[in-house]
Amino acid sequence: MDEAFAALRREKNNSVDNLIKWMKNSKVIDESKEAEEKARKLFKDVKDVKDVELNKFKQAVSKLAEEQKKSVEEFSRMLSIEGL
Repeated sequence: MDEAFAALRREKNNSVDNLIKWMKNSKVIDESKEAEEKARKLFKDVKDVKDVELNKFKQAVSKLAEEQKKSVEEFSRMLSIEGL
């Protein structure tokens, strides 16, 4: 996941919108509007919605894993496989 995030950052694609898309494509969150809104709330306090920091993204993934009773490692693996 860290490598995929670093690639997004290099390409300046680490915005909240792109990270939500990545999580949907990876099946970390489903396609529902409710799931997207819940995920977006986890990024409400980022300094720049167009430049999300890795630590903030990891916090969001951790929170989603906790809420879905899954492991962070499982979500990290899902995100790494999908890339973006």
